[in-house]
Amino acid sequence: MKIVGVSASPRRGKNTALLVQNVLQGAKGAGSETEFFQLDDYQWVEGGNDKALHDALEEAQGLVLGTPIYLDHVSAQCKVFLDWLYTDLAANLKHRFPKGVKAVLVVTCGMRWIPGCMPT
Repeated sequence: MKIVGVSASPRRGKNTALLVQNVLQGAKGAGSETEFFQLDDYQWVEGGNDKALHDALEEAQGLVLGTPIYLDHVSAQCKVFLDWLYTDLAANLKHRFPKGVKAVLVVTCGMRWIPGCMPT
């Protein structure tokens, strides 16, 4: 099984990326092939450098998507990524994310006044 991990945080190597990588490490220990992507590495324009990410998602049976919560919303990087998954929808009624892929959402938040948030 191939599992792709995606960190949608602008902060490299911090909580979101570490949590996604920990999930991938557990999956790898269980025998899965894993691949990690930091969304800040990509140019989200026509002809951008997203081929490796696109190819990995086409082969994946699992996705671990990590995002911090900023101002009660997912990060800008996460929003762009989710929109990017559906960019082919208008052109050929097919989206980039294959059917049947299991997904896990890892969310980080440092707002102590929000119920359920724990400082990290």
